[in-house]
Amino acid sequence: MKKFIIITLVLLSTFQLSFAQNEKPQKIGIRAGYNSSIILVDGHQFASTVALNSFYLGVFKEKKLVPMLRFGTGLEYFQNGYESNIVDLQRRLHYISAPLYLKVKLGPVYATGGTALNFKVSENAKYQDESMDPLAEKSNWFDMPLQAGLGINILMVAIEARYNWGMLELNDIGAKNQYV
Repeated sequence: MKKFIIITLVLLSTFQLSFAQNEKPQKIGIRAGYNSSIILVDGHQFASTVALNSFYLGVFKEKKLVPMLRFGTGLEYFQNGYESNIVDLQRRLHYISAPLYLKVKLGPVYATGGTALNFKVSENAKYQDESMDPLAEKSNWFDMPLQAGLGINILMVAIEARYNWGMLELNDIGAKNQYV
């Protein structure tokens, strides 16, 4: 719990300080959506596993740098992991993330690219609806994926798709997160 509080305070400070000196227009909003993730080893998913489908929720703040370019950051919660398609097995990694990205906007269409600082706040596994101790494959507390995305603004709502490539190994067997 102490680690969770410290990580949350650091992320909130980063979010606030990134826009402390603000003369240019900024945009603040809520981000929510669908998250589909898988854990890969050497570019391949574990045998008989499928993507874990869940949600993400967060806030963001963007600052206009020049007319078509914005810098953005935020604070998000999401889950990564996998499910087995043969037995009733599920693994979830819960993250608090601080994405850092650039957005190039052309009219209502835009592209994003950047990274994120992902801090694992918990991890759990279930086998046949019974909780399991994930100590055998316990994941690292930090991940830093690269991300790229495309989106479109429709009135006051943005529809966006981002793909994230885990760059750091999650555990000793070389597993990496990948998620949309």
